[in-house]
Amino acid sequence: MSPTALAAGFSPLPQPAGHDLLVFLIQVGVLLGLAVILGRLAVRFGMPAVVGELLTGVLIGPSLLGHLTPELWDWLFPASAPQANMINAVAQVGVLLLVGLSGMHVDLGLIRRRGATAVRVSLGGLLIPLGLGVGLGFLLP
Repeated sequence: MSPTALAAGFSPLPQPAGHDLLVFLIQVGVLLGLAVILGRLAVRFGMPAVVGELLTGVLIGPSLLGHLTPELWDWLFPASAPQANMINAVAQVGVLLLVGLSGMHVDLGLIRRRGATAVRVSLGGLLIPLGLGVGLGFLLP
């Protein structure tokens, strides 16, 4: 490493072990493959593809696969920190893409026509859970 990089406070990132990288690639392959399959299946049933793609997370997450076959889930998603960090980074990028693409498909004309309803629904979806959470925070020790 160059002296300039050390002086600037940069340190090289540790490289993942070969096994960790292989497991990560298997994770991403399984997630993407199942998301494509379920997305196409959702479209066949007249739903947006994103419904099937989001169902992927439910099916192979801890709520279903982790509950039904914990050994397989532990093998596919080991609890080691480097492994969790790699898949978490990809998950965060996926969430950003989901929100960005969803925002790009918002029908602004419909929101303008139904502005009052949109504002009431948005505020209700924010203020009611927030108020209930604050209220429970005061009530619970």
